Amino acid sequence: DGTKHDFKKAETVNFVDSTLVNVTGRINGGFSDQNAPLAFHRSVNRLGKATIKLSLGKEANCSFNYIIDDHGKGTYGKTDIPVESATDSIKSTAYRAGGNKPDETNYTIKIDKLKSRYKGFKIVQLSDLHICASTTEDEIISIVDRVNALNPDVVVITGDFVDGQVLELSVKARHLFNLKSTFGTFGVSGNHEFYSGYSSWMEFLEDGGIRMLENDSVTLRNFRGRPILNIAGISDLSSLNPHLNVKIKEKEKTDFEKAFRKVDFSYPVILLSHQPSAALKVKELSDLTISGHTHGGLAPVLKSIVKSKNSGFVSGLYEIGKEKLIVSNGTRIWAGVPLRLDTPAEINVITLE
Repeated sequence: DGTKHDFKKAETVNFVDSTLVNVTGRINGGFSDQNAPLAFHRSVNRLGKATIKLSLGKEANCSFNYIIDDHGKGTYGKTDIPVESATDSIKSTAYRAGGNKPDETNYTIKIDKLKSRYKGFKIVQLSDLHICASTTEDEIISIVDRVNALNPDVVVITGDFVDGQVLELSVKARHLFNLKSTFGTFGVSGNHEFYSGYSSWMEFLEDGGIRMLENDSVTLRNFRGRPILNIAGISDLSSLNPHLNVKIKEKEKTDFEKAFRKVDFSYPVILLSHQPSAALKVKELSDLTISGHTHGGLAPVLKSIVKSKNSGFVSGLYEIGKEKLIVSNGTRIWAGVPLRLDTPAEINVITLE
């Protein structure tokens, strides 16, 4: 609300919609973040305590412990944890880079089970779009146009589509329905879908033509009905967190067995998972796992922290036995931490060989 706080003693503040809360601490195995206070409160409440940085207007001067109660009040006090500072130049560079258009990152992945006639099969991955109140329609239209120009065989979106409710963001999000490819667009939820109204978003995306593979799979077939490859997907792993302050139905929780139930393992298997740590659970089942969630670590100084909280994965290509794992830096920026430093947003172009 524009009020200044010196954080010299513990106090309680009722947040309002104009308040921007930025996360600099570690929550639930990674960075958790929201610029919408109510959604952010739910995020923090999963752990009950977090080290964060509060921005009120132009003030952003303190790192502190923050505890949210059931009545929407946040209590915080000054901590002994130092706030790592950067020069104005680095801050400015990082902020500008955060708003840059995504790069195109190319991968060539060899899968033995892929029949020779399908070598060159092109998958385009989007991830962590974080469509929110500050997102413009032109931003999403530009991404869609770039993907369509790549003439992909299939488009996949690996979670964190949005930060906000369907009623607020449908006009912007609906541009994703214009993505074009030979076999269509497939997606899975991220943790932010659970904060933003999971069931409403799943219905909205499905109605728009995006096949949401929530603990499900599909076999892509040629015009004669013969299999090419399988794409499986899981709902986000945060659905298994008993401390997540969002009501989750049993059918919405991550279910690996259900996700692979219909898969024909004679053909390549691709798994979509928002969080890369899922790759460790499917290393005998998946030939290629495609994920996001980490934002690539955002900046070099943070990469080791994010990596340690995501089973050793943060950005790029990994090999886990026969399984390959691709972790996207994310296609856009999250409004809660609108910066990147040496960690560009990206559209991944994955060619199978």
